[in-house]
Amino acid sequence: MTKICDDASREREAHSAVWSGDHDLSVEEWGPAIAALTTRFDVRPDSTSDFHGRLRAHVADGIGLCDLETGKHEAYHDPAGRDGATPVHMLSLQLNGHATMEVDGQQCVFRPGDIGFYSADRVGLVASSDDYRSLCLTLPSNAISIPIDYIRHVQARTLGPERGLTPAVAGLLISLNETLPKVGPAQRSRALRSAVDLAVTLVLQEVGESVIPKDPTQRLREQLFAYIEDHLDDPELDVKQLADAHYVSVRQVHNVFRGAGQTAAERIRTRRIELAQRELADPAQLTVPVGQIAMRCGFANPSHFGNLFKERIGVTPAAYRASIHPGLG
Repeated sequence: MTKICDDASREREAHSAVWSGDHDLSVEEWGPAIAALTTRFDVRPDSTSDFHGRLRAHVADGIGLCDLETGKHEAYHDPAGRDGATPVHMLSLQLNGHATMEVDGQQCVFRPGDIGFYSADRVGLVASSDDYRSLCLTLPSNAISIPIDYIRHVQARTLGPERGLTPAVAGLLISLNETLPKVGPAQRSRALRSAVDLAVTLVLQEVGESVIPKDPTQRLREQLFAYIEDHLDDPELDVKQLADAHYVSVRQVHNVFRGAGQTAAERIRTRRIELAQRELADPAQLTVPVGQIAMRCGFANPSHFGNLFKERIGVTPAAYRASIHPGLG
C-alpha cells in the first residue's frame, strides 16, 4: 500500500529523474545522492584507497530501488534532527563484496545473496569492502502495512540465500533493476509496489506469530487498518463507524491511531488518495471519468476530492493521469 503524500516521498520522487540511469559519483556527491533517495548518511571513505561510486535509481510512489556500487567506506546514520520526517526502512540485497552492519549493538555481515533490513529511526553504521555492490529497496513507513516493530525485529540480521523467500526477493529485485528502465511510469509503480509486498511477506516470515506476541492494542490496530482497507469506498467511513464495528469507544480508536503516528481520519484520507492514484494510473481505467473514480474511492464530492488530491500530490487528478499517460487527449 503506497503513498506519495508526504514531503519526503515527494522529494525522492523528484530526484528519480535526476538519478535514473548510471552515474559515477565522487565521495562529495555520494552522500547527498543517497540522502535524496533513501535517508541521510555521513559517508567516510577509506583513506588508503580512492573512493568511487556508481548509482542507478528507479523511483515511483515514494518507493525506490537503488543499485549502489562503491569503494571501501563507512556510512553512518543518526536519526537525530529528523523529527516529523517519514521514517524510511531499507532492504539491502548484497550483490558483490561484503558489508558489516551495526545497529543497536547488533552486528552482522552481508555476503553476496544475503538480504538485510535497516530502519532509519535507529543509529546505524555500515562498513563496506572495496568491491561493494548492493540493491537497496526503500520502504517508507507509510507504504507498508505491518508494524514498524516488525522491521526493527529483523534489522541487523543476515537472511541467507537459502532461507525461505530470500531467493525469491533477490530474483525479483535483480530482474526489476534490469527491466524498470524499459517500462512506463504506471508499470514501474506497480512493479515496485509488488517488490514492497514481497519484502513485507519476507519480514512476516521471519517474525512469525510466536516471535512477537501481539498485545491487545497492536491487534486492534491491525483490525482497524484492515477494516479501513475493506471499506474505503464507503463515504460514511469515519472514526465512529470504526469504533462501532469493533465494539470500542471513539477514544480508544484515537488512542490506537496515536500510537501509529497518525489519526484515523488521516489514514482514511491518505489511503483513499492512494487508491485514486492507482486507478488514475491504470491503463485499463483511462476511459473512466475522474468523478467516478472519486466515488469508487469513497469521495462523495468530486470537487473535494480534486482539492484534496492536489493538496497531497501537487497536481490535479486529471493532470496526474496525463503525466502518467502523456498520450492522453
